[in-house]
Amino acid sequence: MRLTQFEKIALVTQGTVEKEPEKMLVPTLEAFKNTDTLIVATTGGSKTQELKKRFPHRNIIVEDFIPFEDVMPYA
Repeated sequence: MRLTQFEKIALVTQGTVEKEPEKMLVPTLEAFKNTDTLIVATTGGSKTQELKKRFPHRNIIVEDFIPFEDVMPYA
């Protein structure tokens, strides 16, 4: 489980109102790709597959939705 393989973990979420990932998700993923920080990104269902292909990095997880109670103890 990647959540236990990184010392630093950050959660970034697109939410459901603003659906354009270029405004928040992409800048965050670009800034942290290939670093020692695990980035868990939730898209709210907007362009998830596109982002997974664009950011296949080991330290990036992109999903439509992740229960916050599952990830927040690590982030």
